[in-house]
Amino acid sequence: MATTMFFAETLVTPEFPEDKLEMEFGRSSFFDGISRLYITIDGKQVVMSEEQGQRLYDAMNRLGSYLGYDEEED
Repeated sequence: MATTMFFAETLVTPEFPEDKLEMEFGRSSFFDGISRLYITIDGKQVVMSEEQGQRLYDAMNRLGSYLGYDEEED
């Protein structure tokens, strides 16, 4: 079974640097060899179902678009 990490970072609120969150996410094939999205926050991990992973992906894309993260810079 394989795991591929795509993101691992300590997230911090700039205005309150004492507020920290350890986050990691990627893909895991732990269950029956099927690739699924996993997320770990402060040491707690879930391997999402295909439907949950798709909903999270869609929501993050909508949020990124709303915040202008998908706009090209000049």
